[in-house]
Amino acid sequence: MVDIPPSVKHVVIWADLDASERGIQAADKLADRLEAQGKTVEICVPVGPIPEGAKGVDWLDVMLTKGLHGFPAKWRRWRPEMLAEAA
Repeated sequence: MVDIPPSVKHVVIWADLDASERGIQAADKLADRLEAQGKTVEICVPVGPIPEGAKGVDWLDVMLTKGLHGFPAKWRRWRPEMLAEAA
């Protein structure tokens, strides 16, 4: 288990898109725990479908197949002001 410092107010969880749905279940469980601590949470999950014969899609798969354009637009490029937006 990871302890997020009290100074962190917003957490982005980058979950896998698994056929078993374990990635999303784990992300939901973590989000519930963090929200109970007073943090705001976003969960990002790759857009499907899951390719034939694959167990799922993770964010490395997205980067390798679609590059940054496979990521949510607001996270394609980190900017210093994003820290202020998350506060």
